This record gives sequence, structure tokens and C-alpha cells, in this order.
Amino acid sequence: MKTSCFRHFALAAAFVGAAMGAPSLAQDRDSDAVEALLACRNIEAVEARLACFDEQAASLAAAIDTADLMVMAAQAVREAEREGFGIALPGQERLFSLFANRRNNEGAEPVVEALADGAEVVYRADGGVDTLRGAPVKSVRVNRAGKRVVELENGQVWVQTESRRLRGVRDRHLEEGLTATIERGLLGSFFMELSHDGTRYRARRIE
Repeated sequence: MKTSCFRHFALAAAFVGAAMGAPSLAQDRDSDAVEALLACRNIEAVEARLACFDEQAASLAAAIDTADLMVMAAQAVREAEREGFGIALPGQERLFSLFANRRNNEGAEPVVEALADGAEVVYRADGGVDTLRGAPVKSVRVNRAGKRVVELENGQVWVQTESRRLRGVRDRHLEEGLTATIERGLLGSFFMELSHDGTRYRARRIE
């Protein structure tokens, strides 16, 4: 899942272009910045790949911050934001925040986007995802530690992090269209709630 997130993160960056300065020099800077970030995908070693993304995302963010680059495809950025929800990618928050500012969203109200699967995504004013509402659930199980593990139809997998015992999920709940709502909390925490009982509990994303 992280590899997929990196792919969409790089895809979002690839739509950055059309520099605001001198055309020829600006295009060279655009190409160099994007190619350097995309090249990180080819590094097999996980730690080295993370370090590469971290370094190149910082460079690209600096270019955006100084108005050398501007965003050309907000939808690509949002796709990366949605897929990365719950997983901290190197440079992600800084880069997405800068993208949002370039779209003149500073001080704007949260935006709600309806997805094809019936779920809704609530974006903060700074462009980050705050809540995923009504996401269809593919499966629910209990791991060896007795914690609930929820796999969503979108491929995300979340595990309960608190010790509280939760009500079981039956096959009929899935057949009736079980959904999950995940909300961002403070200090990097997340809360999940399944539609069959409405119990809100702490969870973290593992895939």
C-alpha cells in the first residue's frame, strides 16, 4: 500500500509545471524537480527510497513556496491525499499544504467530495483529509491480540489500537452494506466508527 501511495504522491507532483518565471529556464527547473521525485520510485531499498522522497519533496515544496512552480491538477493532488490518509509519507503534509495555499484555499471552509463508491471525503481548509465518511467495508476480523481489523473496499486496512472490547460484526452486517467512518484526531491519532453499532474507537492504518 505504501508503494501505491508513493506512486500517487509522485503523480501529483508530476502535474506541477508551467512555471511563473522566464519560460525556458522555468521549464528546465520544472523538469528537473519532477524527474528527481519520480526517480525515487526506482530505489528498491525501503529506507533509501524514503530518504529520497523526503529530500526531493522538500526541494519541490521549496520551489512551490518561492512561486517557481504552480499547481496544474488539483484532482491529482486530492487523489494522493485520499490514498495517503492515515499513512505519513515523507514531505506529504508540507507539500499538500503548499498546494492548497496555491489554490487560494487559505481561510476557506472544509470541502466535501462524494466518491463513486458512496463514501464522502471531508478536506480541511489547508487541503488535507480530515474525515472519510461512509466508506464501504470489505471484511472485518479479530487478530491474535484481540483487536478488530477492518479492510475497506478501497484497499485501506485499519486496526483497533485501544483495549476496549467491541461488538462483533456478523456476515449480515456486511451483506447489508456495512460502512466505516474515520476521523482524524489530535497528534496524529484517528478514530473509526462502523455503521452497525456506532461505537467510536481509536484505530491506525496498517496498509
